[in-house]
Amino acid sequence: LGLPRIDDITNPDELPNDIANLRSALKKKQEELAQAKAGGQVAEKTKELRMIEAQIMNLKNIHRQALDEKVREKRIEYQKLLSELNGLKINIDAKNRTIQYNESEIKSLEEKMKKLRADWHGENAKVFEFEHPDTCPTCGQLLPQEQIQAAREKALAQFNKAKAEKLESINADGKRLKEIKTSLEEKLEIMGQEIEKAKAELAELEQKESVIKAEIDNSMQGAEPVETTPEYATVQERIIKIREDIANMQADSNTA
Repeated sequence: LGLPRIDDITNPDELPNDIANLRSALKKKQEELAQAKAGGQVAEKTKELRMIEAQIMNLKNIHRQALDEKVREKRIEYQKLLSELNGLKINIDAKNRTIQYNESEIKSLEEKMKKLRADWHGENAKVFEFEHPDTCPTCGQLLPQEQIQAAREKALAQFNKAKAEKLESINADGKRLKEIKTSLEEKLEIMGQEIEKAKAELAELEQKESVIKAEIDNSMQGAEPVETTPEYATVQERIIKIREDIANMQADSNTA
């Protein structure tokens, strides 16, 4: 220990001082040994404390995983429901755009049909007009009535034919436009019914979405905190005890 050697004492008068020095040196060495021992024990306790603190973190992780597993299926159902909601909204928007386009087309068709009706009435109101000279432009003689009548009949036939063809063409165009309009109107009716059905489904899904979200929130909020579990309390008690031991060791070492 590096203490003074008593076999080297040559002066008996100095013996009391030597004994006092020996006792002082011994006490100092004992204090050093106590501090070293306490330091080693504190290190061991500190190491144990860190291990138990790691157990606390592990308990929290296990508790979180158990909670996540509890609501995992609900979250999957919730995400699936959100996907259905988005798809339904996109479908409704697409149908609404189609309806707007078809309504615009129907309005355009109605304008065209209105014009065709005006054209038909205008064409149908036309009357045959015949003007033919009574005299020959070359010789100036009167033309035979039979020739004039024949020319009139020919012109009338041509007029009637052209008029009939024109009216028939207008009728054909009107019929074609009406068929297109009727088809678009039928599609509008079907799409309107489909949108109403989709909106009803949307309202039902939105209500279901609210219920599932509330269930998830309640599960998360109503879950037992890890701090209230017996396992956590046991480990926490060990931590408190170890910290007290460390504090006592350090206090003993300081007063040694």
